Parts: sequence; C-alpha cells; structure tokens
Amino acid sequence: MNSKREQIIQAVGTALAGVQGVGGRVYRSRADAIAREQSPCITYDWSNEEVLPQVTVFAERQVSIFVSVFVRGDEPDRLADPIISSVHAALMVDTTLGGLALDMALGTATFEYESADKTAGKLTHEYQVMFRHAYTDMTN
Repeated sequence: MNSKREQIIQAVGTALAGVQGVGGRVYRSRADAIAREQSPCITYDWSNEEVLPQVTVFAERQVSIFVSVFVRGDEPDRLADPIISSVHAALMVDTTLGGLALDMALGTATFEYESADKTAGKLTHEYQVMFRHAYTDMTN
C-alpha cells in the first residue's frame, strides 16, 4: 500500500488530468526539458514534507505540492494564466482530495522565463496539503 503522501500526490494527478488547455499533457516529476511540441503542459511534484505539532495518536503532516504550467509564445505569463486558473479550480473542487487530506491551501506563486528568447515560461503554484496518518502506519 502506498503512503498517505503518495496517495495524495496521485489524487492531485487525477484532478489535473481533466484540465483544459493542455491537451492531456500532464506529467509527474518530469526531469527532461519540455519540447516545443509538448507545450503547453502541466507538471507536478512535491517537496518539503513537514511535521506539524503533535496532538493525537496521529502524525500531522504538511506537504508542499508544486504544479507548473509551461507555455510558449509572446507574453508567456499571460498565456499561462487561464491554464493555472483551471488547475486551481480543479484542485479546489475538493480540498480534502477525496478524504485523504485535512485541507489544502494555495501557497506561493512564481513565474520564470525559460531559455527561449523570453517566449517560453513556467508559472508555478505551490499547494500546501495538510494530512494525518497513524504513527505506526504511514498508509493509514
């Protein structure tokens, strides 16, 4: 059985699968560069799982999940905006991700130009997902 964190990340991927404007190009933890024909697309990964104060026999955790939209064209930040808005709407439909999480909140947002004469860019939203699992079982 997968850990609760992995179950949450998979639920995020499922929610992102239906986002409009990317033609189904949603990738997890993509290490390779995004080719021109793969744009626009979405990637998602995680980082920084933290322990929250202990209150019960459960471990309270918070994991940061980063969802990035890659686009190419003039004014890439403008091009990425409607896609990231769709991403946000898809994730906020159920902030418990089917009961896996206690809550989810939007964190920081960043925009970076990619090396393509300022016609490619990446808009990233951080989502902070709070969840619990039993001290003795990370899957539950």
